[in-house]
Amino acid sequence: MKTSNRITRLLNDLAGYWTEPVLEILNAAGKAHASVQNEIETWHTLNGALQSKLQAQGAFGLASSLGTVKEQVFASAISELARKYNLPKEHIRPLSLGRHLTGAEHDLLGELAREAPPAAFKSSRQTDFMPRLHFAAAAG
Repeated sequence: MKTSNRITRLLNDLAGYWTEPVLEILNAAGKAHASVQNEIETWHTLNGALQSKLQAQGAFGLASSLGTVKEQVFASAISELARKYNLPKEHIRPLSLGRHLTGAEHDLLGELAREAPPAAFKSSRQTDFMPRLHFAAAAG
């Protein structure tokens, strides 16, 4: 499997593991109605927060702080979702603390840290999307 596909799969799996606990936190904070749309939105938000965290830390930073990645990603995603749903932050913060990695989550993060080249965590620049131009030598 290509490295980029493997990284995408690992990120998707982690977001999937973390969707249900985040929905539980939001429900406990006052988000009454859970729907499939909420679940998908939560998954996308977690995936984005996880990608941002990894871009900021890189593979080495990820490997050195596996224990705090979940709490930081949860905090980012929950904060974004709480703003969207107008939930009071003072009710959410205590609910999101103390969430430790399960064995499966630890294995996925460890695999991600080992497998991904440092460039996989860098954010895209405009030049990354520009086609390379090739000029033919002018016939003289």
